This record gives sequence, structure tokens and C-alpha cells, in this order.
Amino acid sequence: MLVGYEALVILRPQNPHPDLIAKRVGNTIEFTNKGNTNVLLQSGQQCESAGHCKELTISRIYAGQSWSVTCLMAKHR
Repeated sequence: MLVGYEALVILRPQNPHPDLIAKRVGNTIEFTNKGNTNVLLQSGQQCESAGHCKELTISRIYAGQSWSVTCLMAKHR
């Protein structure tokens, strides 16, 4: 029998300051955390048009790190 556990332990700074920047380049949006603590992106959606939305992947962005997502392209532009 094999049992495994996984734990994520985060030590927050004394004065946490998240600073999330979003920048669009072409069909990609890059999220960069310029703060001193991690940021958890959840419950996000991107919509091609009204009623045509896609859930974004939950993502944790640590201080100084980036995460990018490819944008949905509207069919009628």
C-alpha cells in the first residue's frame, strides 16, 4: 500500500503587497506579479462574445513570476 501527501506551505511577508499587472500582446495576456506575495487567480473567465465564455485555469503566481493565457479570438471582427 502506498500513501502520499502533498502540502503547500506559504510564509507570507509581514506586510504582504500583491501587485498584479496584466499585459496583452497579440492574442496572449500575460499576468505578472510584481508584489512581494503570491496571487491566486481563480473563478476567471474569458468571453469570445456574450454567452460564449470559457473558464480560466486556476493559477497561483508567486512574487516575481508570470503566467500567460492565449485569448479567445472573436469570430466576427
